[in-house]
Amino acid sequence: MRGLWLPLVAAGLRAAALPGWWAGGLAVLAVVPRIAWWERAGSGRRRFLGDWLGGTLFWVLAFSFLANTFWAMPFGPAPILGLWWAAEGALYSRLRRRVPTTLAAVLAITLVEYLRARWPMGGVPWASWGLGLDGFPGALRAAEVVGEGGVSLLALLAGAFLVALFRRQSRAELLVFPAAVALVAGAGLFRREAVALEPIDTLSIQPSIEVDQKSLRGGSQGIFETHLRLGEAAVAADAVLPELLVWAETMFLFPVIADDSEGEVHLPRRSGPPATYPAGMILDWQAQGARDAGAILAPHGWFLTGAHFYGALPEGSPGPDLSPRSSETLAFRPDGSLYTQSRKTELVPFGERLPFGGRFPGARAIADAIYRVFGLHPSFQAGDGVSPLQLPRADGEPMRLGTAICWENVFESVFRRQAGAGAEAFLVLSNEAWFGTRAEMDQMVAATRFRAAESGRAVLRSTNTGVTQLVAGGGEVLAGLPRGQEGVFRAPLPRVSAGHRTLYLAGGWRLVPLAALLAALALALPRRKHNPPQTRSSA
Repeated sequence: MRGLWLPLVAAGLRAAALPGWWAGGLAVLAVVPRIAWWERAGSGRRRFLGDWLGGTLFWVLAFSFLANTFWAMPFGPAPILGLWWAAEGALYSRLRRRVPTTLAAVLAITLVEYLRARWPMGGVPWASWGLGLDGFPGALRAAEVVGEGGVSLLALLAGAFLVALFRRQSRAELLVFPAAVALVAGAGLFRREAVALEPIDTLSIQPSIEVDQKSLRGGSQGIFETHLRLGEAAVAADAVLPELLVWAETMFLFPVIADDSEGEVHLPRRSGPPATYPAGMILDWQAQGARDAGAILAPHGWFLTGAHFYGALPEGSPGPDLSPRSSETLAFRPDGSLYTQSRKTELVPFGERLPFGGRFPGARAIADAIYRVFGLHPSFQAGDGVSPLQLPRADGEPMRLGTAICWENVFESVFRRQAGAGAEAFLVLSNEAWFGTRAEMDQMVAATRFRAAESGRAVLRSTNTGVTQLVAGGGEVLAGLPRGQEGVFRAPLPRVSAGHRTLYLAGGWRLVPLAALLAALALALPRRKHNPPQTRSSA
């Protein structure tokens, strides 16, 4: 089909712009073949097919790291997410009759990207147009004003500017991108300096445990002992006890329940009915494990770790019933008692939750099949993700720590809400051994840099296999451990005053929703009487 290579080229350029691939600036160039294809294909099945094929190719490439878990995994979500590309083409076709060409393209993509990042099942805000620009001069400074979403919008406007320049479009179309850059840069001149608070002495353990090691017989005990060994060696070398000891997501392999739990706990297992344990036995396990881990803490220190938290069921509950389950950041005192916790809010689609909360025919069979293959039962409970952890320090004043677990790292709103609620710094607990590729880890780090710039708060990434590192409030990577290396990372975690607001937090985050609203409103405009003739690109 004539011109069908255009959306495929656009897909390749967008994938190559992701962190860990080639160059983030290629995202700007990816706009050009998209517009060229839409102008050639017109409307109807031909345009739909090209957009869907391009979208499917892009998502296969963007999710290629999933092949480390199972070779066919990237081919599952790609055809579904490819439909978003088709939606962009359909929306462009309608907007093109109402607004100029390049503006129609930017508005169409912005509206669809906005929806994709939020719907359904919490959305998939992965692989944005701006993600690969984290290393470009000025990108993180712009994120302090308009966030990663705003940087993506600027990338789209830059690509549209190239098209307008090549086709000698109207002066108004040529001025949109420079005007947007000038506005963001001008707003950045009014950035607010943060009031620094006393930092927190943190010690993070990176045990470098591969996924298959967690499922080996005796593997849990070996993983626990590895953490203890690394922590004890670090403290012996420094001769100073840390205030905060951090283990990564799911590295505390004991099931955890509330201290006042009674009854029994039904733990999922891959074959047969759930394993059933009295609540008292679970409490003894978790308390002893937390005490052993916290033995290297300062007297008023805290042990923070990611673990699965369960609700106890009445004794004699039917065997097939699983205890309610959530993924949490848990804060233990040195004596092993659980002080407070923060529940993961953005759950992984089909990994941790099903559509409609699993309330549809056949949902249990699908959930059980997912668990047998991948080891996660998609029936986790989500939290509200608003309140940061408040942990008293030796002087009695609390430190307020925002938290995110793995997938939440790519959600602007998770960090924005907690920063608005007074978080002074952030912890990201993640286990990225599932994927094993440099590209995925680089993309996680890029997202972390954007979250730090948006919130104006330092972020400590504590991970299993890497990348464990400290990112400053402006997005600069300060220090860390290489991926795949067993070791410890000790660093002071900077804090800022709870009331600090970047321009993004003060309202800059509304830019993308406003642009999406403008796209929706533009659909109500009357059609233009005629479209000016277009000079076709040689592409």
